[in-house]
Amino acid sequence: MKRSLVLMVCAVLLCQAAVFAAAETDSVRIGSAGASTVTVAMHDGVTADILLPQGSISRDQAASAFLEAAEERGGLLAAVNGGFFNAYYERSPEEGYGKAARCQVNLIREGRVINGGAGDQSAVYLGFTADGRALIDEVGVTLYVEFAGRKLPTWGVNYYYPEPNSLLLFTPEAGADLPVPANAKAAKIVDGRVTEILDSGKMVCAPDTYYFVCCKNLHDRLPSVGDAVTFSTEFDKSEWNGVTTAVSCGPWLLHDGRSVFAENAKYSYLQDQNMSETAVAGRTFAAILADGSLMLGACTASPKQITEYLTSLGARDAMLLDGGASSMLWANGRTLRSAGRKLNNVICIYESSSSSTPPVGVTVDGRPVRWTDAAPFIDANSRTMVPLRAVADALGLVVGWDGEKREASFSDGEKTVWFPIDSSTARTSSGAPIAMDTAAVIVSDRTYAPVRYLAEFFGHRVDWDAAAKTVLIR
Repeated sequence: MKRSLVLMVCAVLLCQAAVFAAAETDSVRIGSAGASTVTVAMHDGVTADILLPQGSISRDQAASAFLEAAEERGGLLAAVNGGFFNAYYERSPEEGYGKAARCQVNLIREGRVINGGAGDQSAVYLGFTADGRALIDEVGVTLYVEFAGRKLPTWGVNYYYPEPNSLLLFTPEAGADLPVPANAKAAKIVDGRVTEILDSGKMVCAPDTYYFVCCKNLHDRLPSVGDAVTFSTEFDKSEWNGVTTAVSCGPWLLHDGRSVFAENAKYSYLQDQNMSETAVAGRTFAAILADGSLMLGACTASPKQITEYLTSLGARDAMLLDGGASSMLWANGRTLRSAGRKLNNVICIYESSSSSTPPVGVTVDGRPVRWTDAAPFIDANSRTMVPLRAVADALGLVVGWDGEKREASFSDGEKTVWFPIDSSTARTSSGAPIAMDTAAVIVSDRTYAPVRYLAEFFGHRVDWDAAAKTVLIR
């Protein structure tokens, strides 16, 4: 009887493991060379994210740094390099950004365009929905700026393209202080409200800060100081309305099971890439299989050879990602293809059911702190990290940001504390440093730091309610 019960329990556990299985890796041949593939069964609970170096579309870093950050989150199944970027920035600077590893494809993160435009109105995207589906298709995406009853489409997001008839949006992900384009005006938007209008100087990159730029011929589209501003993302295909994460790239290989390589000629953003269908090179790809699973692969092959291989599997849709020295593929704790250079953006696939970070709350004098688009989390050092602006507002503090020093400040009018990003030492107006056992960070454009140090500096008592998973500030 006991043995039967054990076997039954094992069977149940095996069935559960099948639902939440790790990514399946395989070594195959594509063309005449060996290749690595990773297949992930997509379902509700599988999520995707696009990681950027220090949250910036204009920097690069080693693949190992991306993977370390991704693994700290927990539940990482697979990771692959994303779209094209200016890898040769030392000899090919970007307008406005100078010598920067700026992303050159469209990115959508948490349902918001963080890079895009300045070219084709549509592109080939790999997208992920909130309910665990992966999609590949040709899609048109527009980010709108809304204020005072107006809804205006942007021509580019984080693209420094000062055409006379363009409307541009710069977000915290720009990662650089950029000059206001000549003959343009920029509305500075902080926490969703216009704080000033600039017609010269620098647009200082900071968390929670956006710049809506109306170029030479469109000054009449400018919002006014005090206007509330919101942003919305719209797709031209209804099945993409649930997409929260996406990256454009190419060339496009398969659509509904048929080869569509010839259609890539219409995309100007692909003209700088090796467009030959038979050219053999280092490449990574993404494909949607017949059962909806996502396959990621790294190989040395031609687009035609990859298409033939995927067709033999019955794949529905497929596209290439960045390749060459940017090729990187990781799964189940092991690197299957190592990148030959620093990277600008990496796509990570997570099993959210295995995420160990529980939701946490914060109260101030018994009143819950309300979170809008950011929430607390417990970091690897077991410290509760909070989006500081929300807590500061609840404590009645004045918040500041120094873009050059990359540090946030908090003041009650008598004393001030500064939290430098990526530093575990906070500065104070008295000159006495505060040593913390974890560092302040920027996550999804929000400044996070351990809440205890902020609250205690201003004389509050901090306790932890383990049962309610809540920080109590009194």
